[in-house]
Amino acid sequence: MNLISAITLLGTAGYADAQASIYKPDMNEKFYMVNSNAEKLTELIDSAWSFVYNEDVDSAWNFMFNEEADDFSIEKKKVILNKIYNDLSVRGVHPEADDAILQLKTARLIMKMKDAYSGRENGPAASSDGASLAEENEFSEGGETGTLKSSFVNAKSNEAKLLDLMTEVETRLSNNDADGAYDFMFHTSGNVERADKIAKLNNLFETVKSQGVDVLAMDASLQIQSTICLLEMMRGFERVDAAGLEPGSLDSFLEAEDWVGAKKFIENPASFSEAVDFLPGAVGASIKKSLSEEDVHAAEEQLESIQDQMEERLSSFSAEDLSAEANQGEIEFSYDMVKLVDYIKRMVPSGVGEKKATNVGKLESFLEAEDWESAQEWIKNPSSLSEAVSFLPAATGASIEESLQEEDFNGVEKKLELMRNTIEDRLSGLEEKDSGEVQFSYGILDLLHYMQNEALIFQKEKAQPDSK
Repeated sequence: MNLISAITLLGTAGYADAQASIYKPDMNEKFYMVNSNAEKLTELIDSAWSFVYNEDVDSAWNFMFNEEADDFSIEKKKVILNKIYNDLSVRGVHPEADDAILQLKTARLIMKMKDAYSGRENGPAASSDGASLAEENEFSEGGETGTLKSSFVNAKSNEAKLLDLMTEVETRLSNNDADGAYDFMFHTSGNVERADKIAKLNNLFETVKSQGVDVLAMDASLQIQSTICLLEMMRGFERVDAAGLEPGSLDSFLEAEDWVGAKKFIENPASFSEAVDFLPGAVGASIKKSLSEEDVHAAEEQLESIQDQMEERLSSFSAEDLSAEANQGEIEFSYDMVKLVDYIKRMVPSGVGEKKATNVGKLESFLEAEDWESAQEWIKNPSSLSEAVSFLPAATGASIEESLQEEDFNGVEKKLELMRNTIEDRLSGLEEKDSGEVQFSYGILDLLHYMQNEALIFQKEKAQPDSK
């Protein structure tokens, strides 16, 4: 039972409700294009979920349906989602099915959208039924290996808390860190064999299969979230074993030609450092070495080489190859890899190595000597956001660079605004005889405006969900 099946069952013409006359919304074409591919459908559901998770349920609706959210009243959307939800509950969610992840994530998406439009928050704060995972794994105070950690067991009567913990588990799994997710949940003493972890998860899964997943239960959200994490963790370990390589490595996915896994692995790096970690092992190590030696030029050359290779591979596909279903995984991964490398190039620390020493020495020496003409010439025509940051005084540039790497765009904006206000205050006190400083100050304002626009573009790129 997938989302398209549920929508189709709303009827081909329409149906009447006691409160409103509702017509079946048309699914977005991208869902129909991959209707027979559970992995592709799951990716689309994940994209819709990313909107809901960020409390933007209307964008999720617009992503799923051709009719935009504004075309329907809140009441009509509630009726439509309730109909889908009721159908899901009748047909059930089957954790042992081949498309179990798709079923579970579809149910979670519809439940959350329904609750959002109904004005509900997280449902009941406590549920004894929702703590079955914790109850199955009670542990002694000694923290026996393979038992749940106290944070999970202590929260077994608090559904909201357990949901938060399971969401953290899913976050680690989305970063292809099955070992990290397992260690977050269970006592491991740091030396549990992967085979033992898999055996533990298989035992838990047998319990889930015997008890089932009830989407009408008070703790349905927790049941679904826990089962998603359990299945994702099991599959994470299975992928690693199939590839015969270490977990958390892009090489393992490439070796197995697991393009879906590879694509997910490189999605949404949390920082510049993590983005470099996403690269194939030898390449990432080489770039880290160049950066540690403050050789920015070598790092940039290596990144350009990766992009060239990916673009050469893409250009080798014929028009027929590009449209072939069998190649879509590799093609999508390749485009995402190009974007990842572009992100790394954009974020290569501008304050590394000789360039940093030159910039700091030059600009600050110009300011100290009140050599406004040279200072103005120095800050002209930055080729990138990274280079623009390197033009700023050392402490300010380092602070903005740190905010960019942490993707704290609000912090970047505040720092740029503070600089802008300081310069404008200074300008208001300058006289005609200070024409050199005046021209330099206007040049700095232009630089800040450029940085603000580039940071905004960068922010939009990071915020845009992968809709492939």
